[in-house]
Amino acid sequence: MMNDQNPGMLDCGRVMAQIFDLLDGEVTNETERRLREHITSCPHCFTQADFEERFLAALQEAKGKDGCPEKLRAKVMEALKAEGLSGTA
Repeated sequence: MMNDQNPGMLDCGRVMAQIFDLLDGEVTNETERRLREHITSCPHCFTQADFEERFLAALQEAKGKDGCPEKLRAKVMEALKAEGLSGTA
């Protein structure tokens, strides 16, 4: 939803550029209000924001589960080192 009549209103591009900051809680209260106002009134942005929010929730849930098996982790680390990369996680 582009809004050329009101330059204070956000357009879809500006909203999508800030969606992860919004979902991570890294925007001011005023910016959050404006972003959510746009999202709730724009079907395109609502659909995209809903997808991103669900995606991040799924990642967070997966993060809380047991990690990968140690044997797999060792193989990945070995492959990274062979490529000249190092991991410290």
